[in-house]
Amino acid sequence: MTRLILRLLGPPLIELDGCTVQLGRRKAVALLAYLALTRQVHSRDALATLLWPELDQSHARGQLRRTLSLLNRTLGEEWLAVDRETTQWAPEGEAWIDVERFRECLADCAAHGHPPERACTACVPLLSEAIDLYQDGFLSGFTLPDAPAFDEWQFFEGEALRDQVADALQRLARWHGERAEHEAAIRYARRWLALDPLHEPAQRELMALYARSGQRAAALRQYAECERILEEELGVPPSPETAQLYERIRDREDLTGCRWESEGKPVRSAELSNLPAQSTPFVGREQELAKLSRMLADPDVRLVTVLGPGGSGKTRLALEAAAGSQRSSCWLTCAVSACCSCWTTMSTCSVAPAWSPTSCG
Repeated sequence: MTRLILRLLGPPLIELDGCTVQLGRRKAVALLAYLALTRQVHSRDALATLLWPELDQSHARGQLRRTLSLLNRTLGEEWLAVDRETTQWAPEGEAWIDVERFRECLADCAAHGHPPERACTACVPLLSEAIDLYQDGFLSGFTLPDAPAFDEWQFFEGEALRDQVADALQRLARWHGERAEHEAAIRYARRWLALDPLHEPAQRELMALYARSGQRAAALRQYAECERILEEELGVPPSPETAQLYERIRDREDLTGCRWESEGKPVRSAELSNLPAQSTPFVGREQELAKLSRMLADPDVRLVTVLGPGGSGKTRLALEAAAGSQRSSCWLTCAVSACCSCWTTMSTCSVAPAWSPTSCG
C-alpha cells in the first residue's frame, strides 16, 4: 500500500513511499496542505479564487484543473476525491500528517481527567511527541504573496498550533520542575520562552527554575534580559509579579512551593490577547485607524468587524487597532467566506473580558 507523509510543521515536506517528492509548484503544495487539513468538500470555484484571485473564473479554474492533475499524476489518485464541481481530501486517504498526529497527542492528554493546564505521567510522552513534531512554524518559510486569502488561513492556522505547542511546553516544564528534574524543565521552559520572549509567565517560569536549580546568577540575568526586551519592544517595565520574583531571588529567599504563573493573580492587559508581534511598522490608514480606535475605546462596543476583499490589509489594520487599544483584552480572529464569483476574507477584531475571549467563525 502506498504511504504518503505530509510534514507541515516546518518547511513543507512530502514523502511518498519513503522518497521525497518535489511537486514543482508552490500552489500545488498549498492546495495539498489546504485539502489535507480542512477535510471539507470545497467547490472548484472557491478553491480557484482562493489560490488564483487575480484571474477571472475561467482561467482560475483552468489553473486549478492543471494543479489537481499534477497532484494525481505525482502522488496517485487515491488521495483526492474530485468531480466536476467539488474537490476534497479522499475520506479513505490514510496519509500520515504531522499536524494531525500533533493534535491527536494533545487530544489524548485531554482525556486523562485532570485540569487542562496540568500534566500526568501518561501525558508526558504524548506532550513530548507533540513538541518533537513541531520543528518550526506551520509551513515555515512558505508564502503565497499573490493569494492573500490562503496566506490568512495559513497565518491563523499557524497561530493556533503555536499556542498549542506553547501550552504543551509549559506543562512539561512544570511537570519536570515539580520533580526537581531541573535540566529537562529548563530545556522546555527555554523553548517555551523562545516562542514569545515578551511572554512574562514564561520568563518567570525560567527564572524560578534557574533559582531552584542553584543557578541564581542565571536567574538574575534572565530578569535583566526580560527587562531589556520589554523596554525595547513595548516601552514598559516588567509586571509586578515578575519584579517580585526577581526581588525574592536577589534576596536569596526560598522559592520552594511557590508558583509564578498568572493563575489567581492580576494580569496586565498586554498579556491578555492573542495578538502576534509585528516585524514592520504600520504606515498610512490614519482615518480608518482613528475610527477603529474610537470604536474600541467605547465600553459598549464588544465586537468590531473589518470587511473587504482579500489582500486589502484588513488583518494588519485590525492588529494595529487592537494593539493600541486600552481595553482589558483584545482578541483577533479571522474567518474566510467564499462564493462562486469572488473570494472575500473577513478579519474580526474582537474585544472581550479576560475571562471569556470572544471569537467569530
